[in-house]
Amino acid sequence: KSIAIPRRFRRILFQFSVFSYVNTLASIVVLTMDAVMIGGMIGLSAVGIYTTMVQITSAVLVPFRAMTRVSSPIVAKYWKEKNLSGLQAIYQKSSGVGLFLGLLSFLSLWLPVKELFSFLSPAFQQGIPVLFFLLIGRLVDMYFGLNGIIFATSKKYKYDLGFTLFLCVGIFTLNYLLIIAGFGIAGVGFATGLIYVFYNFARSFYIYRAYGLNPFKFDHWKMFALALLLIGMVYGLEQIVPFNPNATTFMKFLRIGFIEFLVFLVFVVPVVLFNLEPETAEFIQRKWKGLSSR
Repeated sequence: KSIAIPRRFRRILFQFSVFSYVNTLASIVVLTMDAVMIGGMIGLSAVGIYTTMVQITSAVLVPFRAMTRVSSPIVAKYWKEKNLSGLQAIYQKSSGVGLFLGLLSFLSLWLPVKELFSFLSPAFQQGIPVLFFLLIGRLVDMYFGLNGIIFATSKKYKYDLGFTLFLCVGIFTLNYLLIIAGFGIAGVGFATGLIYVFYNFARSFYIYRAYGLNPFKFDHWKMFALALLLIGMVYGLEQIVPFNPNATTFMKFLRIGFIEFLVFLVFVVPVVLFNLEPETAEFIQRKWKGLSSR
C-alpha cells in the first residue's frame, strides 16, 4: 500500500537525501584518495604498506561504530523533543567511551610498535610513522564521535557538507605538498591525521556555537594524564632495557605481553577503580561480577 507524502515533506526528504548522498560520496572519496595519490605519485609497493596501516587503524573503530549506531535513534529522539540537556549528556558519555577506547587502542598498538613490526618485512618499517599519525586521527575521531550524528539529525545538516568538502580539499592539498616535498607515505599519514584533527575540532566548535553542546568533561583529562604517565614509563623502561630486534620470538612476545600488562595496570585499572569513565567502568564491573558469580 502506497503512503501519501505531503508536497512539503517530499521536498524536505529530497533535499536531505541529496545532501546525505553527496556527503557520503565525499566521505568515500576521502577514504580512497590517499591510496590513489600514493599509487600515482610514489608507487604501488607504498600503497600496500599504507593500506595495511589504514586497515589496522580502521579495526580499532569497530566497537565505537557499534556504539554510535545505538546512539543515533536516541539523538534523533532528543532533537524531536528539543531536549538539549539530554543531547549534552549523551554527547559527553559517548565522547568518554570513545576517548577510553581510542586511548586504549593507541597505547596497545603504539607502545609495543617496535616489537610488533619486527615480525613484518623490513619494508614495513616505513609504515611506523603512518600508524602513529593515523592512530592520532582515529583517537580524535572517536572522541568527537557523535559530531556527525548530531549534524545529520539536526536542522543544520546542510552545513556538514561544507566540513566534509574541507576534509577532501585539505587532505588532497596536504598530501600533494608533502609527497612532492619527499616525505613519502609518512607525509600522507601526517596529512590525513592532522586534517581529521582540524575537521573534528571545527565541527565540534560549530556545534558548540550553534547549540551550546560540547563533549568535554574534566575526567577526560585525567585519562589523558594516565596515558601520558604510561607512555613515559614505557619509554623510560626502553632506555633501561632497549629492544633487540634480533631477540628470539619468545622474548619478543614476552616484551609485548609485559607492555600490554602495563597498559592494563596503569591505564585500564585506574579508569575502572576511580570511575573516570562511568559507562566503561560500569560495563567492566558488571561483566566481572557476572564471571565471579559463576
